[in-house]
Amino acid sequence: MASGFKNMTRLMRKIDRLGGDAKKELRTGVGQATKLVQGDAKDNAAVGEGQLRNQIYGEVKDPDPDTIQGRVYTNTQHAPYVEFGTGPVGQENNADLPPELRAKISYRQDGWWIHESQIDAATAEKYHFFKLETDEGDFYFTRGMKPQPFMYPAIQGRKEDVPKVIAAHLNKAIQRLGGGN
Repeated sequence: MASGFKNMTRLMRKIDRLGGDAKKELRTGVGQATKLVQGDAKDNAAVGEGQLRNQIYGEVKDPDPDTIQGRVYTNTQHAPYVEFGTGPVGQENNADLPPELRAKISYRQDGWWIHESQIDAATAEKYHFFKLETDEGDFYFTRGMKPQPFMYPAIQGRKEDVPKVIAAHLNKAIQRLGGGN
C-alpha cells in the first residue's frame, strides 16, 4: 500500500496499532497531496476563456485493496494540444519534455487552414495567422503553436512534496490518536 515512500509502512502500522484507520488516513494524505498538484496545474494552465483551468480535477481512487492513487486530470479536448503544442512549431519547442515522452508524440508537419466558423477573428489576429478571404468565408493559416505545459510541470514540481505531505498527515493522525513521541 505504501510502496515507494520511506517509512510510510511504519507510520501506517503505528496508526493501526493506536486504533486508527491507516488506509483512511493514507487516503486523506494522498488527497491533500493531489490537491497541491491540482492547484499547481491550474496555476500553470494557459487562460483564454478559463475553460481549461476550470476543468482540471483531482481525485483519489482505490483501484485495488492495496493501492490508493491520487490523480490530477482534465477531460477538455484541447488540453493535449495546449500541453504539448501542435504542428512543427510544437515539435520545435518541446525540448523541456523528457525524451521518452517526446518520442511518443507525433506532430503534423504541414500547416493547416482553419475556417472562420472554427475560430474567432480576434484569436486568429492574436496569433498572427495569415488570413485568406474566399467566397466560402475567411480562412486562417497556422503551422501550429508552442507547448504551454501545465500538467507536467505541476507533477514534476511536487515530486518531493507529495511524500512529505502524506507523511505529515500520517504523523498528525498518530499525534491525534495519542501516539506522539
